[in-house]
Amino acid sequence: MNELYRLLIVDDEIILRNGVKYLCNWEEYGFVVVGEASNGKEALELIPVLDPHIVIIDIVMPIMNGIDFTKAVNEKYPNIKVLILSSFSEFDYVREAFKYGAVDYLLKPKLRSEDLLNSLNNIVKKFSSPQTRLNESQKNKILLEQVLFTSLDDQEKVFNELQEGMKQSNFRLMKASLQYLRYVGEEELKKITEEVFSVLKTYSIIDLIKNNEYIVLINYPLDKEDELFSYLSQIQDTHNELFKEIKFIVSESFSDIRTIKDYYDSVNNLMGYLFYYSHEAFVKANGIYSESVEEFDAALLLTYLNSFEIEKVKIYLFDYLNKVRFKRSYDEYSFKRFIQSNIYNMINTMRKLGFDVGILNQNKMKLFKSIDKSIDYNEIKSLIQSFLDQIENLVDVQSEKKNSIILDKIIDYVHKHYNEDLSLMEISEELHLNYYYLSSYFKNQTNENLTSYINNVRIQKAKQLLTDSDLNIAEVSKQVGFTDHNYFSKVFKKYTKMTPTSYRRKQGK
Repeated sequence: MNELYRLLIVDDEIILRNGVKYLCNWEEYGFVVVGEASNGKEALELIPVLDPHIVIIDIVMPIMNGIDFTKAVNEKYPNIKVLILSSFSEFDYVREAFKYGAVDYLLKPKLRSEDLLNSLNNIVKKFSSPQTRLNESQKNKILLEQVLFTSLDDQEKVFNELQEGMKQSNFRLMKASLQYLRYVGEEELKKITEEVFSVLKTYSIIDLIKNNEYIVLINYPLDKEDELFSYLSQIQDTHNELFKEIKFIVSESFSDIRTIKDYYDSVNNLMGYLFYYSHEAFVKANGIYSESVEEFDAALLLTYLNSFEIEKVKIYLFDYLNKVRFKRSYDEYSFKRFIQSNIYNMINTMRKLGFDVGILNQNKMKLFKSIDKSIDYNEIKSLIQSFLDQIENLVDVQSEKKNSIILDKIIDYVHKHYNEDLSLMEISEELHLNYYYLSSYFKNQTNENLTSYINNVRIQKAKQLLTDSDLNIAEVSKQVGFTDHNYFSKVFKKYTKMTPTSYRRKQGK
């Protein structure tokens, strides 16, 4: 790869990218295609890694178009030249791209190899320094990217080239997600990179940023395992604040570079469990495990909520979450969906109970986004705690409504089902109320036992039937929920001081 100008191809259509990539044998003409991207944003992320001389870019693309890309490159990387590809109808865009620093443009519908080469050769003349060759670091970045992310025609050749600069017997691959960065900016990330290189300078290192991933390949002697992890611990201690948002999974060691993709896939499959490790910057892959936990009882949670036993809601939910954390039972995506689902159900339950949940609904999407962007378990737990505090405050503020809601629900249920074989257990289950809470609550609110209230309702209904119908005593008993008419007569006499027959006779029946 001597004295080759590096090209980066950017287009949202893979067919066009491949068309440019295979338009000619680039190396014969002094160029090498070092990478490709599907939009301007992705291309900007690749520039620090691939260090291209020239970017060939489509002008109309999603996410970030060619104009915005050209403007950003001109401000941040003024030495990089931008060649625009456009359609006939896009010349107004092309004119704007020139304003921001594009050096040439070609029409896509008429793109020919000789036209593209002619344009590139003219662009080359604009460089103030002579052609440069890829240094070893840049070359290795490209090789690592090819091995991990592309299908290779000559795979063995690439592996051999990658192995050339890696003289030691052992490898480890480290990967971190850059998806949730909020406080770590480009400069801070550069510090981490420099620190990794300076502390691990005795080893061969290749680092790569691709698709919101930070990947580091370390080549080191087999007898330096302990030393390697001592260095990594030193890096974390030095930059503790920076590593709150960037955490690496460190693969198991391997000796054959040809197996690197297997170890990358293995690390990739474990990335979803990294958010449990709040205080570790470098987590060994073989130290990550996941065990199943008992099924979450959503009905029990809502039973506590229906009874306004918020403290029990908190205890049950956080006890379950602690079990999940200990066993790593959910990956990050599943854990966040689990939390969001339960928050949704709790808000919906409060609404059905008659509470004004306007504030909760207004904040719901913001809360869900915060959960999605959370970088570790502790941050999510803090968000849940805050949400439950809002629920508790809502219940306290609307305490009179709370009492009215529960009492109305119980009374309404009794009046609708008095003619059935009704039990306190059935009522508690149907209304999602704790059995013991149900009995004590009703007594406190009405100074009457719930069983006594049910019997009273039944006797009042029986009086109506004895007065207004010709049903015999056994039939009346059955109509109001008693299965034994003798027991019905006993209860009736207790509440009215007379038997059902005497009551009917007194009513003139």
